[in-house]
Amino acid sequence: MKFVAACARVTLIASLTSLSSCFDLFEQCRSFSDRICLYNLDTGENYYLMDLRKSVDQGGGVIDGVVLKIGWNDKYVFAWRYSIFRGDPDGWMVVNKETGWVGGPYDAKDPRIAGSLSKIEIIKPAEAWERLGLF
Repeated sequence: MKFVAACARVTLIASLTSLSSCFDLFEQCRSFSDRICLYNLDTGENYYLMDLRKSVDQGGGVIDGVVLKIGWNDKYVFAWRYSIFRGDPDGWMVVNKETGWVGGPYDAKDPRIAGSLSKIEIIKPAEAWERLGLF
């Protein structure tokens, strides 16, 4: 019986720890939609795109990298990523704000995204953070 009680306590503590990290994510996210947000670490220097419907532990977020430039329209977020995995190329990543679909990396001249990039304002992630306001 003591073993069962101990297991229950460990499970409760693990659940609360996971839940608290989820709250941290919400406090550090500014939303593009009910799914995709711009995540800022405490340092204020690194920004990531996160999917709120996926695990908090996403490493480099949905684009597997740090956001260096960003822009968006009604349907997509466009982010120039610096790849966390240096074997992967840097480039423009496209994230569907509603479905979470991710494409890229693309070159800015790639016809699949060039038209959209020319129609949106591209800004630094810190500026996007301020414009998006609180989640």
